[in-house]
Amino acid sequence: MRAAQLLAPTRVGHTHGPKAHYGTITTEQPDQMWGMEATSGLTREGTATVFVVVDHCAAERIGLHAAKPETRFGAVAPLRQGIHALFGGYEAGIARGLLARHDNGSQYVSDHFQDELKFLGIVSSPAFVREPEGNGVAERFIRTLKEPRLCVRTFDTVEELRQALPELKGRYNRAWLCERHGHQTPVGISYKFELYIKAGARPKETLLDRPIYTPSSFWFLKTMFAPRFAEFVLRRRTEFWQTLRGKLSATSY
Repeated sequence: MRAAQLLAPTRVGHTHGPKAHYGTITTEQPDQMWGMEATSGLTREGTATVFVVVDHCAAERIGLHAAKPETRFGAVAPLRQGIHALFGGYEAGIARGLLARHDNGSQYVSDHFQDELKFLGIVSSPAFVREPEGNGVAERFIRTLKEPRLCVRTFDTVEELRQALPELKGRYNRAWLCERHGHQTPVGISYKFELYIKAGARPKETLLDRPIYTPSSFWFLKTMFAPRFAEFVLRRRTEFWQTLRGKLSATSY
């Protein structure tokens, strides 16, 4: 078929070589780049699409959303979740300076999604065509999402899957141990970075030497303290960004 040129037309790509993967896609601080990707989840109503947004530094789950069918509106939903939760609002330029790493799927290159990024002040940073390594943080996160939940449980409806995602997101952020951050949790490393930003120092190696929060192996400690700590971290994080925006707006005039 290929020799006779009878294959369906596809986008022509080329090999970028090793230089395309030099350096790193992770960031030195949280909320500098968010990775976005979509995967499938099985329900008895059919296959649903799960859209994810993950932070490239702390590996924190920013937003999760399940939809059927797979459209540009579903891709925007987890982004809006993260903006509301971490920036305390949804207005023009509220996330200025943030980068959005995504692939070249039709949902992410659509005018609707790109206009949403521009409205929020987010800079689009697409990965190379046919180079999934460029979006490796979100790709690895999807594997973590599928192994404990999507591949071992079948949901009756898409709505049931959608309702289960917030609980899974909270459990991951407050209990998952990230190896590249010295086996600390995503909310723990995010809160630690904020403490050092306020102090005017951001040495990454120092952050890894002093873990703030590591979940206990005892189930009752996890049940009692982990949810309260996560709520405390999110509240402090929202207050921090609101104070920072207020200072920036005051100095701009």
